[in-house]
Amino acid sequence: MKKLFVLTILCALFFNGRSQGIVNAKSVEQLLKDKLLSREDFRPFPKIEDREGWSKANQQLLQKNLEESENLIDYVWETIPATYALLPSQTGNRGPYESILNRKKSNLWKFVIAEVYENKGRFMNQIVNGIWSICEDTYWGNTTHLNLWRTGPGLPDITDPFVDIYAAEMASTLAWASYFLEDKLDNISPLINKRIYHEINKRIFEPAMNHQHYWMGASEIEPRPNNWNPWICANWLNAVLLLEKNEERRIEMVTRIIEVLDEFFLPFPNDGCSDEGPHYWKGAAGTFFEAVSILHAATDGAIDIYSNEKFKNMGKYIRRVAINENYAVNFSDAKHKIKYDGSLVYRYGVKINDPEMIQMGAYYLQKQGVSLSAAHAYNELSELFLDEEYKNVEGKLFYPKDFIFPDTEVFLARDNEGSTDGFFVAAKGGYNQESHNHNDLGNYIIYYNGEPIIVDVGSGTYTARTFSDNRYDIWFNNSEYHNTPTINGVNQQKGLYYRADEIKHSSGKVSVFSMNLAKAYPDNAGIVYWNRKVSLHRGKSVEVSNQYELSKVSGVSYENIITPFIPKQIAKNKIGLFKNETDTKAFFSIEINPEKMEVEWEKIELSQPEDKGVLSSWGDNLYRIRLKLISNQEKEDYKIRFQKF
Repeated sequence: MKKLFVLTILCALFFNGRSQGIVNAKSVEQLLKDKLLSREDFRPFPKIEDREGWSKANQQLLQKNLEESENLIDYVWETIPATYALLPSQTGNRGPYESILNRKKSNLWKFVIAEVYENKGRFMNQIVNGIWSICEDTYWGNTTHLNLWRTGPGLPDITDPFVDIYAAEMASTLAWASYFLEDKLDNISPLINKRIYHEINKRIFEPAMNHQHYWMGASEIEPRPNNWNPWICANWLNAVLLLEKNEERRIEMVTRIIEVLDEFFLPFPNDGCSDEGPHYWKGAAGTFFEAVSILHAATDGAIDIYSNEKFKNMGKYIRRVAINENYAVNFSDAKHKIKYDGSLVYRYGVKINDPEMIQMGAYYLQKQGVSLSAAHAYNELSELFLDEEYKNVEGKLFYPKDFIFPDTEVFLARDNEGSTDGFFVAAKGGYNQESHNHNDLGNYIIYYNGEPIIVDVGSGTYTARTFSDNRYDIWFNNSEYHNTPTINGVNQQKGLYYRADEIKHSSGKVSVFSMNLAKAYPDNAGIVYWNRKVSLHRGKSVEVSNQYELSKVSGVSYENIITPFIPKQIAKNKIGLFKNETDTKAFFSIEINPEKMEVEWEKIELSQPEDKGVLSSWGDNLYRIRLKLISNQEKEDYKIRFQKF
């Protein structure tokens, strides 16, 4: 029965929205033969000799980058020790390896853009040294990711390269260096451009074309591809279009890239909701937008999905989940604080003709300005050449009163449309094998006046353990450290089978989101049904009510609540949430029935390697309240009410 259920879920996932992929044509290959611009004709951005073209770029940002590059002019290109490559498999620490890798990529990019801007040859020695140093590195990816490859963790095997997100980014960075500075590099030595192509061909083109990587489609690791798919494909596509001189092979690779991108796009929920959360929107929907933008440019508009409703919803998602200017709904590995990429939001909004996205993007562009990095080169270069029309757009943020993502089963509601005043609540159903999954079905978060009250911790620092079989040994990935119940001493389990059921939603003066959590727990939890309802009583309170029946009471059940406030019991039926130990008045209150619950709480100890990221997000002030169910009845109900004190 369980296998049949999993098959049903897989079918629902994989056939959701499969009516149209990126290319609405019988033959992708034939369309590319007819429409794909040649390498010589593909000029997405001006080359260095086009001084008029570069005069249209953001001069202020270019000047800033020039000054930063001048300060780096004596930078010595680092080598990555083998012991750093081994650290993730030995200690779980990916930091030292990753830091050098990212520094080299970032500095090369700075030097390339500085040289293109100034065009005096001052940075060419550093660029050549950087290219050569990077080409000498054994692996451009992060060795933490080798546990996803057949070679396994440890030192990388040069005979069997694995294409990960960092390797693809590095390839794209080198490809753009060759594109902008091709003649200058050839004047120094024709072996430089030749070396760039050789290394990218060996490390990216050949393994991506000849081996099925897990990020290319559904696999045992992911029921559908996550952000790695478009993230890698966009960078792979950059490199192919800029470097590959053999037109037949060029078309073959672009065809394959489109096929792989469809594996991400076709099963993506029609509601546009990212199960990876808003923290990953730039790397998921954002890099998918990058890839289709490149395809649009490289085919002179023949490939165009900007009017596709799912594609539109993937963009609109980022404005729909905003809690306020700085926070967003952060289930799964996403962090609650988010730095919005104003340029990406704006440009996506323009392409899909969404006024609210356009105004949201303009708001952040006007506030933060534009930036330049090597992570998503095409998007970043587009930002550099972004027309200043956004300065004449009224920057504005939009906050929906109610919204539900019906496919992903994420609900949100607030007291007043367009305002961060008062209550905001979000809750989720779904299933426990989403990308970057936490075991968190039935979880909810509560904000008041834009301030987090009841929270989802999100992710911490990524280590080798994060994406291993021991992922759920990390406390903040486990259901007992989410705002979910522990039932008969049993927590939720990972996997497609473990999911919320009987999802319902209604809105009005009271907005309600309800579900049955029985299938979120294994059989030994003994659940007949566990009906959970999250309700926003506008202007008054948020209530979480539960009605359940157990086949037997065989262990202790708790309702878990995570908060950054200090909890104290201020009455038999009331827990106060205090901002500081010295406060005499609570900021918020949690009302319970003392005849059905006993109150316990603890400060969460942050001592694990992954907790460094938690400390940077929340500080050392997270608490877990545990409401112990004491009625000892097989059939029971209880309610928790959250109010401003």
